[in-house]
Amino acid sequence: MTALILAGHGSHLSPHTAGLVWRYVDRLRVLGVADEITACFWKEPPSFHGVLNTVQAQDVIVVPLFTAQGYFTQTVIPAEMGLSGAVTIRDGRTIWYAPTLGEHPLISAIVRQRVIETLESAALDPQSVAVAVIGHGTDRSSRSREAAQQQAETLRAAGLVAEVAAVFLDDDPPIQSLYDTTRAANIIAVPFFLAPGSHVMQDVPRALGLPRGASYATIRGRGVWYSAPVGTDETICSLILALARSNGAVLDPIPVSDVWRGFPAVGQRDLWEAVESAGGLAFGQLWLTPSEVSPLNRQPGDEIITTPAALRQRVREQVSIHPSYPIPFSHEGRGGVFPPPDEGEGTKGWGVGEQIPFRPLPTRADLPEGWRVLVTASHVLGAVVETVYPGALADWSQQRRGTFVAGSLRALGARQTGLFRNIERLPVAVVAHTVDKVCRNCIRFPAWFGPGSGAIPCAEPCNVWLSAAREAKR
Repeated sequence: MTALILAGHGSHLSPHTAGLVWRYVDRLRVLGVADEITACFWKEPPSFHGVLNTVQAQDVIVVPLFTAQGYFTQTVIPAEMGLSGAVTIRDGRTIWYAPTLGEHPLISAIVRQRVIETLESAALDPQSVAVAVIGHGTDRSSRSREAAQQQAETLRAAGLVAEVAAVFLDDDPPIQSLYDTTRAANIIAVPFFLAPGSHVMQDVPRALGLPRGASYATIRGRGVWYSAPVGTDETICSLILALARSNGAVLDPIPVSDVWRGFPAVGQRDLWEAVESAGGLAFGQLWLTPSEVSPLNRQPGDEIITTPAALRQRVREQVSIHPSYPIPFSHEGRGGVFPPPDEGEGTKGWGVGEQIPFRPLPTRADLPEGWRVLVTASHVLGAVVETVYPGALADWSQQRRGTFVAGSLRALGARQTGLFRNIERLPVAVVAHTVDKVCRNCIRFPAWFGPGSGAIPCAEPCNVWLSAAREAKR
């Protein structure tokens, strides 16, 4: 068996950051490129550290979906997944770690195409245009900066437009500097980011001076056009496969017609046997039977959902909060983990009974209702659970078999080199307070914190918990 794992960043703010990666996963599953295909994230489940426990395959390919080598691809992912290089052999398993998207030549073609599309759609004279390649940049690695600069240099050499500049969200030169360093009457801004997440939809437009939601504006007397990020291009799945094969891994696509195929296999058989034997089983806030899956509070006339993509959108983005459900945090980057209703225009936190547009923690006990999925084959049952609660099925199965091993805050802290460095040194009172605030509203129980009861254990603190704990410490 072979497993393909796409490693992305994820977000507490936008469903699109991980959502784009899951769309790649859906497409690759239909293409039948591997026996098991899934994703993992820094800020959302499944985590980098836990995802390998969800797949049975002995040959595993990890493709980092980042636009450049940098801190996450060179430090965080290898530490979290226990990788020693391009090929890691551990416990009878071979793990190939592929290059990043930004290292493939096709990325330059996508950037070029973004420019050409804007030139044509806006009927711009190329000699009146400056292109700004906008990278993230970070002081933790120069590689992110270098990747954007290389894209700018490639465009410059092509002679498509009068001027080309590389500017950065979190590095020098800053985005705003392009108005001083370029002179052309028109600017095409190309975000060298993968997904239309919070950086692309909020931070970069704000730095450019674009009105909220606008892709064009006149700023400082110059026309500014804002293109889509590079990761939304239709050719990305082909690029992913090329990267997956680049270290010698073998992928032999066999297209399938069943959209519920190609999911992580660990726990699938155990789940089917348990449900078939009992006739019905509660899994978190799901009710499972051999014929269908629905939220516990099923109602006549609930919508029948037929694809993982539709189900994922329903449970991640179409959120309904019970009136008594408290959400105690403000938005990410200003002291919390969930966005306020109008992120970027205030720091107000969510109150009791308010709605949020995105569930970054899928195991939070506020599962949207009003839907069901018909189980047409045994594998569909596990696929639905994996879609609703990514990564939870493997831990449930291991708990049931008596093979589950809980991690610890200390072990997690030992791997950290960034924001969560020394997180294991948190005062006991802060840890307990954060467990109460975050974990009591989750369908998993924090086995890493101590003995507990429940069918679905949590092996380590999630990123939502870590973010909340870091804020509580301040």
